[in-house]
Amino acid sequence: MHAHNQLNFLEPAESRSPENRLQLTLDLDSARNKGYLTHNFHPYSAKFIPQIPRAILNAYAEPGSTVLDPFCGSGTVAVEALLRGHRCLVSDLNPIAVLITRAKVCQITSEDEREINGLLLKLRTDLSGNRRSLPTFKNISHWFTPRMIEELSCIKDAILELTPESAAQLLALTAFSAIIVKCSRQESETRWVAVTKHHSHRFAFSCFEQKLVDMSRRARALRDLAQGNVDVFQANANSLQHAPNQSIDIVITSPPYLNSYDYYLYHKLRMFWLDYNHYAVQEQEIGSRHRHCDKNESVESYVSAMAGCFLEIARVLKPNGILAIVIGDSIYKGLLIDMSEIYQNLALATAFRLVERFDYDQRKYTLAFTRGYKTIPKKTHILVFQGR
Repeated sequence: MHAHNQLNFLEPAESRSPENRLQLTLDLDSARNKGYLTHNFHPYSAKFIPQIPRAILNAYAEPGSTVLDPFCGSGTVAVEALLRGHRCLVSDLNPIAVLITRAKVCQITSEDEREINGLLLKLRTDLSGNRRSLPTFKNISHWFTPRMIEELSCIKDAILELTPESAAQLLALTAFSAIIVKCSRQESETRWVAVTKHHSHRFAFSCFEQKLVDMSRRARALRDLAQGNVDVFQANANSLQHAPNQSIDIVITSPPYLNSYDYYLYHKLRMFWLDYNHYAVQEQEIGSRHRHCDKNESVESYVSAMAGCFLEIARVLKPNGILAIVIGDSIYKGLLIDMSEIYQNLALATAFRLVERFDYDQRKYTLAFTRGYKTIPKKTHILVFQGR
């Protein structure tokens, strides 16, 4: 293992002085560029900053290691592993997460660039007279003005004419997904309520072109720096069939926080436009507010679901492999839930031992999902375990 890392992960936790325990906070304060290369492709709430998986990889991953992230979200771990020459397997239940991650690590070619330029040229012309099938999902007129329905439909039809499964189409679909909320009446990425918005003529076309041009530039930059390879799967974290037994050197992941967020809900409009089934995500999503507020599921149900994920991680990790978890405290029925305790117990039950731990104030670095609890001192924990 490497000894040259800014967070001093290899120093035993119990030997650290209080001053050293502040090192991670100081590093976070200096981590101003969080959207470099392809990291800014798509909105995705509650994602962790790339400097965290980068530091863990530098500390614990030998050259050419096989890395796994079973809750890949927006693909932060995948990009950082790709840049460092690792083989990386990532997966997520949410098809939007899978789409984003595939786009963020795709290898764009000159042919892809020609297709993208042709797509943008086509969309700069007046296509209002062309016939196309409009989406028909329930309450579409509640969430979108007729003008935005027309423009978004036109963009989608043009994207579907690109070479199927190409990097060009992948990038274009991700750019399309990225602008959906902006072009809708949805108040924000984390507010499922319709508000009045005044979208100008060709607003969607302009947003899409600006986004896709920037993404193409960033994809070229990543291609020139990429040293590893990434495979992306849509899968539940309790069934990692894409990862053979004892095939993984290091797992780096940030599981869903308990009772904090509904990924399926705030990406629902995107799923409608991209023809994804949001019901499957809604029913299987671990830790969602839908499960723990709407359906009143207990903390124990969250722990039970994560226990299944830990068993799969234990199966795929090599002996003495590393498991790094980034998890934040949660509020459940008005009570603060210390997630570090829950995850240490899960790790102990699956024969992992804690080798490092860092904590920082969630209020300082994370937008609180539940504004009324902003004064409660929630922490985010980085817990590094090693298999026995």
